[in-house]
Amino acid sequence: MQAVIVEVKDRAAAVLSEDGRILKIRNKNYVMGQEIKLKNTAKHIKLSVMAVAFLAILTALIWSYYNFK
Repeated sequence: MQAVIVEVKDRAAAVLSEDGRILKIRNKNYVMGQEIKLKNTAKHIKLSVMAVAFLAILTALIWSYYNFK
């Protein structure tokens, strides 16, 4: 996903992505107006949320099994 740097501060930069979102990223010596390519992290976030939900359900099932025998 392409993005344009719209603001640069000490250690952070704000980017405007193709879909209109403004994101805060780490500044790697960017300059205003520079076009960069962003990684798509939505897949990683969804996968992480699904893994946590699975572990929570599994923990609840195991806990209830051993406590309500």
